[in-house]
Amino acid sequence: KKKKKKKKKREKNPPPPATTAKKVPNRQLHNTVAELLIWSRTSLMSSNKAFAGSYNRILESSSDNISNDSKVKAKRALQCLHTIIRKERKKFNEFARKEGFMLSDLFRQDRDALKYQQIVKGKDGDINKLTKLATKSGATNVLSLITTRFASDPSKITHFESVQSLVQGWVTATELDGDTEVDKEVAKQLKEIQLARLKATIRQLRQAYKRTEREIVLASLDSTVDSHVAALLIAAALGKWEIDTDGDAQMSDADTPVDSVGCNLHLPGGVVHTVDSIKKVCDLLMSIISSDPVIFPSMADSDGSATIKAVVNMVERYLKENQTLLAVSSVDLKLPPESIETLVKRNCSIHRHDVDDIQERLNREGAKNGDITISLSWDTHDDLDLHVFLPTGVEISYANRACVEGKATLDVDMNASSPYSNTPVENVFVGDVDKHEEAPHGKYKVVVQNYGYHAKNATSTTEIPWQVVVNKNGEKEKFTGKCLNTGEASDVVACEFEYTGRTVPYEEKEQSPEAAANTVNITTSVGRTLEALTQAIKAVGQQEQMDEVRQLLNEDESGEQTEERPTLSATYEVTNRDRNNMLIFQLPARFQTIVNKVFGGGELSNQCAETIAKRMVQDKIPISELKRAGYPDDIVESVREKMKVV
Repeated sequence: KKKKKKKKKREKNPPPPATTAKKVPNRQLHNTVAELLIWSRTSLMSSNKAFAGSYNRILESSSDNISNDSKVKAKRALQCLHTIIRKERKKFNEFARKEGFMLSDLFRQDRDALKYQQIVKGKDGDINKLTKLATKSGATNVLSLITTRFASDPSKITHFESVQSLVQGWVTATELDGDTEVDKEVAKQLKEIQLARLKATIRQLRQAYKRTEREIVLASLDSTVDSHVAALLIAAALGKWEIDTDGDAQMSDADTPVDSVGCNLHLPGGVVHTVDSIKKVCDLLMSIISSDPVIFPSMADSDGSATIKAVVNMVERYLKENQTLLAVSSVDLKLPPESIETLVKRNCSIHRHDVDDIQERLNREGAKNGDITISLSWDTHDDLDLHVFLPTGVEISYANRACVEGKATLDVDMNASSPYSNTPVENVFVGDVDKHEEAPHGKYKVVVQNYGYHAKNATSTTEIPWQVVVNKNGEKEKFTGKCLNTGEASDVVACEFEYTGRTVPYEEKEQSPEAAANTVNITTSVGRTLEALTQAIKAVGQQEQMDEVRQLLNEDESGEQTEERPTLSATYEVTNRDRNNMLIFQLPARFQTIVNKVFGGGELSNQCAETIAKRMVQDKIPISELKRAGYPDDIVESVREKMKVV
């Protein structure tokens, strides 16, 4: 009976027909709703009026009886939300790629989940960070994927951004040694990645060099790792050997003489290396980074900076007629008159590149020099602070910027508030070198402190490298270190010294040899980034053109060369356009100002002067020809100035 009753109950509740069966849930709809709910809870969207308004319109239209009008409004609101989310997601992705932590985050979560397609799409910062993580963790599979990425598409290879990044990121042979098979495989993969990045860096630098007939003499005069590495990269860029050939140098141009294949690199102590293959570059790089450069007392100061004697020695011994000396050095080129005379007679020029850009930063911020000058530099957005303890016990810092009794002032303090700089500098000067005012005698102590981290993802274990330079008695001493943590816990004593008074005479303000363009070509560039090295290489390539311009400008009114240089015979032919140029030059200044205001593009007279200057440099016409063509003195002078910068 019970079975019959159960059977009847089942018959009373038959299964629903197929047309009313429960549908499979729409996964895309669920994901959309979930995404909207997540975004609606973020602080970013809670302050976004457009997002909040559209979100509320969807909620208001979620009643049982939805009209067609409500559906249209809800659909528009949903489209608006999707647009806002898409824009914000794009910003986040750009930020993440810029900071370089997207692939590294995936690696930390699950290193085996990383796919080749993800690594192919990775940005430079992503790949560099991932390489470091994979090396430390011994993840040979990830390193193999990165190597494959570089091998399959050379355009994907990330070059080193600076000398510093190359030195810090280059793993030497000692560090690559390992006993296990995993260690050996990691070393093999990392060598391939390093080599690929090095080749990409050299290719990038070679694109900047415009080859000329002028021969280059390259020297690294400072006994520092950064200087030697910068000079080595420049030597590789100046060479004509094939980058992808790992053996001996080979010709890239069949007509090029054998002696111009490689570039000779002069190092302190008379050591000369011929950089003629990628293998030679790697060997020298390993040697430079793995061992401290030898300091030669006669050629370098205690901090490794070259002396004037080193520069003079290079000029007298190695610089021949019609050559350019490219000296990687931090020394100011205050050459003696006899050396300047030698350069002029030999028709030589000098370009000095300084990898240490602290002086450029000080000049940029308008820092002042004292009898003692103490400067701090670092390369992050974080807020480091310079503390100088005077002999009187007074502490100079951001909290106490000046002490009249101690004759000390903190005149540059950076990264305390936004906008933050990634090339900051701080400066304290004691005494006044311009007024010949000595700093107080006694013991000084210099302390570096990290007031606070501003860099993204920084923690209390993040180290911030810094450099302190103490300039006194005409000599600079460099001290390096790292700050860890913040506040007093991060304090590092950079140096302590006793000052007993000035031992060298104050320098009189004289014209810098770099500014004496009418005497000899001496140019300078500064920086350790790849872009800075590119500018140095471009400057060397432009020396031949600059020499031609100098010849054009160094004629007196009689048309004769004021220096012993080859005479240029071209003449300036006056055209109808030139007549118009003269008329424009003679127009009132007010008229030119009004025309410039209405049409833009600079003053007419300046444009005319630039046009004439370009034509004269291009056709190698001396400046004296302008006067013969009837141009007034003021126009000639204006064109002369333009020719210097064409």
